[in-house]
Amino acid sequence: MIRRGRLARIATYLALVVLCLLFASPLLWVAWTSLKRPVDAAALPPVWVFEPQWNNYVEAWTHRGFARAFLNTTVIGLGTVFVSTAAGVPMGYSLARSPIRGKEAIGTSILVLRMLPEMIFLLPLYAIYRRVGLFDTWTGMVLAFQILTLPFAVWLLRGFILQVPAELEDAARVDGCSECKCYGM
Repeated sequence: MIRRGRLARIATYLALVVLCLLFASPLLWVAWTSLKRPVDAAALPPVWVFEPQWNNYVEAWTHRGFARAFLNTTVIGLGTVFVSTAAGVPMGYSLARSPIRGKEAIGTSILVLRMLPEMIFLLPLYAIYRRVGLFDTWTGMVLAFQILTLPFAVWLLRGFILQVPAELEDAARVDGCSECKCYGM
């Protein structure tokens, strides 16, 4: 009986290791290919034995524009997260706690907005950005990404706020906390 349980546990761990390797294989392939010379990286069939070219990383960072691309990605990513969170918290809170009628329909329509293809917004956004001067800027990209991230952030934060008991807010009000003080505004 003990032996069967031990075999089952070993089989489970073995299956998990195989699954992890399967999911990690694209990342390992990219890392492996990044150490090859360009000729070896494009060779068919793949070259398995080669001398690692560690200077590929220095070359990419200094001469191939990777540093600028990394900076762009970092600024746009952090800006998108900041704006989505800053706008999503009050929107999610109001959908969770406000006594307005139709807030479920509003919440559902926000989620439906997230499901629309982004290409619908592309042409109008391009025209607006050209006219306003946001084309090819970090601010323009952060605002454009709000089409994708803000509806999801509102929906996610609404669900989180619904999990917090309303009695906690009532207790804070009894203790003298106003609406603004309770929420850090």
